[in-house]
Amino acid sequence: MLDRNFIISLVMAFALIFLYNAYYQVRFGQYLEQEGQKQMLAAEQKKKNAHAPEQKKTAGTASDLGKGTSVDENAAPVSPETTEFLPSHAAMEMETAAAAAPPSAGSAPASADLITINTGAATVVLSSKGAILKSYHLNGYHNKDNNPAELILDPQVFEQTQKKNFEEAKADGDDADFKWVTAYPTLGLKFPKEEFSRIINTRVFSHDASGANIDISGASRPTTVTFELSDPSGIRIRKIFTFHSGENEFDFSVEVISAPQWGKFKYSVVWFGLNDDEPAHLQYLSYHRPMLKIGKQFRMDSPDEEKRIQEYKGDIVWAAFTHKYYAVIGMPQRSDASLVRTNYIDGYNTTLEWEYPTDSVNSIRFFLGPKRHDILREYSDDQRVIIDYGWFNVIAQPLFWLLDKFHSVLGNWGWAIVMLTVLTKVVLFPLSQKGFRSMKKLQKFQPQMKKLQELYKDDKEKLNRELMAFYKENKVNPMGGCLPMFLQIPIFFALYKVLYESIELKGVPWILWITDLTAQDPYYVTPVIMGGTMFLQQWMTPSTGDQTQRQIMLIMPVVFTFMFLSFPSGLILYWMVNNILSIIQQWIINRENFEESGPKEKTA
Repeated sequence: MLDRNFIISLVMAFALIFLYNAYYQVRFGQYLEQEGQKQMLAAEQKKKNAHAPEQKKTAGTASDLGKGTSVDENAAPVSPETTEFLPSHAAMEMETAAAAAPPSAGSAPASADLITINTGAATVVLSSKGAILKSYHLNGYHNKDNNPAELILDPQVFEQTQKKNFEEAKADGDDADFKWVTAYPTLGLKFPKEEFSRIINTRVFSHDASGANIDISGASRPTTVTFELSDPSGIRIRKIFTFHSGENEFDFSVEVISAPQWGKFKYSVVWFGLNDDEPAHLQYLSYHRPMLKIGKQFRMDSPDEEKRIQEYKGDIVWAAFTHKYYAVIGMPQRSDASLVRTNYIDGYNTTLEWEYPTDSVNSIRFFLGPKRHDILREYSDDQRVIIDYGWFNVIAQPLFWLLDKFHSVLGNWGWAIVMLTVLTKVVLFPLSQKGFRSMKKLQKFQPQMKKLQELYKDDKEKLNRELMAFYKENKVNPMGGCLPMFLQIPIFFALYKVLYESIELKGVPWILWITDLTAQDPYYVTPVIMGGTMFLQQWMTPSTGDQTQRQIMLIMPVVFTFMFLSFPSGLILYWMVNNILSIIQQWIINRENFEESGPKEKTA
């Protein structure tokens, strides 16, 4: 039998799960990440020790090639043991030939140029040091400090954080288990030898940019910047960036030309995670994961510390990495790649790595921007599926469609939420009406049920039989008040995900002091009103249990008020309006007369 005790237990269970998850992330999230990094370090260190050269080699120059001069192996893109990437004659040549050397460690590198491009949709910064995407600020979207949203995860900041975590682990005596993550710049290159990757990604490329600041907002033609490098190792690299006015996408092509002494080998283009302004203690509420379309199939794998590297092969239509509000999607245009690799960064980030052979031109079109329905619908290869609201996505997607339609009519997302709440309440009215009436009837029958409980207090089996007979005789369903509530739970959670994760609500106002529906109410007015309406609703709800249970139910609004103080104001608005409508509905039910169908007492 489902009674008020069950309802209380259900509500408290959900509350406890939410509070525990939030507390666990705040209290232990950083510690768990550090523990994972410690374990990675131990494995990495063992691997490095196993492959460490017996004798340090001295650096040579390009003119030393073929003379048997001892040189620094780090100048080579591949190791002699990496024969799977090389033809047999090249592998043999690598064993006997010397490698070209990079500049000595003490020499000063050439100064790098920064090229800023305003596309209208974003402000992009390219660096000639590594020919990489250094910064990508979305115009029109801001973080919590009201600065333009930055989507590039800075590898230097990441390394500083990682070193800090290592020092803390070292102080605790856990440094042997620390796992390091190799940081790469966005659209940097990853070669079979890690040190050569570092060398290339810090080389200064030549470029043909027309100036340090390029503004193409409103322009009819795209702008292209070409970077080129001829490395002392004999490796030549060309990268081309093409940006379009007003677009959240750009084209990228790369060509790595090997030298005869290295033969043909494979390398990767790396996208190193995504930057996000989402608070760390709330990140677990949203999906942060790579998603791929391979042929007609979709793959989605969350970052996994145990299985850090995932490989995907086949006809890769696109590969994406998604956060709460933003995403990057790489769509190969002209490519010899049939493999994309993801590599664990942390619990909320992985790399995307497209593997290519040398001596071929490979092009990728990147989307980097907000996960807006209207933008992603324009793509023809199902890129819109990266907007995933979780378990109840099949309900959430139609709810957003309705919300969008209301917004197109009203012109205000806040009032659209109000109208969606009203519509949801109307649709669910028969269910909730049945639940309220069932609870009202049970309240009327409480005296008779108390008598039966007292009469058969020593015989639980007999009591259950008599109660069931009582319910049947009086045509009362003890689950009548609970079942409608259960049926509404999926709709509530789906609507919660829509209001929590839809970037269309980010930075947009409702009325008065509510200037961002995805941010908390700065003055806590709406959470307090929500708590007050929830208290009034509980006070008006028929009680089918004892006074202790009723007092607990009256305390719940206070608990929920404190829980919701930091929740997005758009979600608070929904709950507040829903409470007001429920109060009106309960007032109507309370005025109905149930005396005509009074209880038929069950006698012993």
